[in-house]
Amino acid sequence: MSEIKLVSASVRKALTETSSAAQAVNTSPHVGESGRNQLQSLDGLLSSVQELSQFTEVYKNVLQENLKNAQELVDTFEQTDEKLASGMMKT
Repeated sequence: MSEIKLVSASVRKALTETSSAAQAVNTSPHVGESGRNQLQSLDGLLSSVQELSQFTEVYKNVLQENLKNAQELVDTFEQTDEKLASGMMKT
């Protein structure tokens, strides 16, 4: 029989670090003084930056949801492991 070994402390640490990194991503475009410039190429660039910013924000939200789900899976795995271990000790 194979054994699955989960080092939950390492997994939780990685999830926390990934979550912190995702929250640190700055999605607000830096326009500065050039935001007043009406050049067509600048307008196109600013539009692209805004779209990228929106995409990044959506990605961060999806990543946070995935991290939350992974954390819940670790919790479930630990609970299942504890139940199985306590059941083995009774026999």
